[in-house]
Amino acid sequence: MAEELINKAEDLFESGKFEEAIMVYTEVINQRKYLSLARLTYVFYMRGRAYKATGDLDKARQDWRTTQQLKDEGGNPWPLAS
Repeated sequence: MAEELINKAEDLFESGKFEEAIMVYTEVINQRKYLSLARLTYVFYMRGRAYKATGDLDKARQDWRTTQQLKDEGGNPWPLAS
């Protein structure tokens, strides 16, 4: 179910429906026990992008800080990137 929600959030994001994407990404985060650390990191990153698109830079930065913390714990969603 979490992967289906991620796909839905990505579709909303790509359609420019950022507020709706934020809600769905938040729903995914609330189901974090069903996600790998890498997928959870990705979801926080994408929600941060959606917040940025709405102009809410404080929340975007907060999600990106969480992304960095999760990456430091081994949740790098881009393992081939340095």
